[in-house]
Amino acid sequence: MFGSMFDWILAAILGVVSVVLLLGKGDAILKTMNGKRGRDKNKSDADKKKYSRAMGIFTGVLALDEVVVALYPDNQWVIWGSILVAIGAIIGIGQFAKKFNGR
Repeated sequence: MFGSMFDWILAAILGVVSVVLLLGKGDAILKTMNGKRGRDKNKSDADKKKYSRAMGIFTGVLALDEVVVALYPDNQWVIWGSILVAIGAIIGIGQFAKKFNGR
């Protein structure tokens, strides 16, 4: 849609964010994404690292998805497959976040 260069840049950014989150060092990123809500205060460090790693896996799936799109930009089946993978990842992380936050 935006071009192959945009796909590669987005994949690189998502890859870096994924690595930071998988290392458990993404507190600032997670606070920004969660809107700095007060729910984090009652979570232990182990819970925060578990959440960070789960978000890292989610971001990594999206990064790999973006790499596949960048490699095969003209193949419509790949595009639709990557959209389905992204939707599945969003549903999965939503279910994890719901269970993690106790709702």
